[in-house]
Amino acid sequence: MKTQFISVSSNLQFAIDQTIKILKNNGIFVFPTDTVYGIGCLHSSKVAVEKIYKIKGRDFNKPLGVYFSDIDMASKYISGNVSLFKKLADTYLPGELTIIAPKNELIANYVVSNFDTIGIRIPRNTFLLELINQLGQPIVGTSANLSNLPSAKTAKEAYTIFENQIELIIEDDASIQGTESTIVSITNGKVELIRQGILNINNELL
Repeated sequence: MKTQFISVSSNLQFAIDQTIKILKNNGIFVFPTDTVYGIGCLHSSKVAVEKIYKIKGRDFNKPLGVYFSDIDMASKYISGNVSLFKKLADTYLPGELTIIAPKNELIANYVVSNFDTIGIRIPRNTFLLELINQLGQPIVGTSANLSNLPSAKTAKEAYTIFENQIELIIEDDASIQGTESTIVSITNGKVELIRQGILNINNELL
């Protein structure tokens, strides 16, 4: 397999079109976010999800994150009251925050390792948000690395890791800040800090 390398700066819509073709054929790709690079696929492709785990050497008990284009799309995949999610999302998203929330049946159990929650991301990255918007559905993914090794902070680093193992790498180094997202959970009806990343959450919410 030859890995295709496309920069968003050359032609954003071409990058989106090529990505959609690959994703709809059960492919996986490396994508830019606002923190580090990710590796992902369509949430509905079990074949592609399994590829990600195998290529990374990732424990199948570790769930993937779910990436959305906007708050309204993400809200449709949450089970129960979405008011706390919307309060956080309205303040911090798009941005460098992952929100763990109860999921409904729209996200398959194989994506989240049979957990009843999802990790929601709406990154501040034009390519990714527009890609998901044009797909009309979320993608799933995780950091672009081999398990327990540092995440790729440039497209070239990702290429070195995954060359000829995946179909596509999208380059947008300008959007990468190099530190992972902050993670909070709202599964117990309050905001709990799980991992302190690049984003600082207002202490009044914790």
